[in-house]
Amino acid sequence: NLDRCAPDIAITAAGTAIAYNYGTDNYLFKLNASGVYTAWSFDYAFTKTIGAGVTDTYQYSIDGGVTYLPVTPTTINIPANASGNQVVLIKVTLANGTLFEGVTAETIQLSLTNIKDAGGNAVTKITNNAGTDITATPEQTQTIKARPATSGIQSN
Repeated sequence: NLDRCAPDIAITAAGTAIAYNYGTDNYLFKLNASGVYTAWSFDYAFTKTIGAGVTDTYQYSIDGGVTYLPVTPTTINIPANASGNQVVLIKVTLANGTLFEGVTAETIQLSLTNIKDAGGNAVTKITNNAGTDITATPEQTQTIKARPATSGIQSN
């Protein structure tokens, strides 16, 4: 009975540092849920420090990145999975254009809250990709590295 007995759920969120490029870049956050046999959901928030002129869009996938769906405001609902294991990819697309040169590092932080199964039970443990318990503050940050500084162009 899911109303009385919470399943053992673990979710891992992983973020990495990725080099800056002009144009468009995609940044993935990967959630690995285990022990969840019912539908489940989570609220999310993104905190970001991105340059002026950069546009950002958010999508998620539950089929390994084959198809992406638009992220609805604040909550993502995941359908039941008979295996009890589910991978959710959250893709952040930054369209940098040429207005922003990327001379300072930028960050994108994903924060998760209200993670629960169909019975309303909260997860029992959340870890990061290193296995560290982050249940109290489930956040992961990706850093977009700044491009190298240039001092001028000179011919030989």
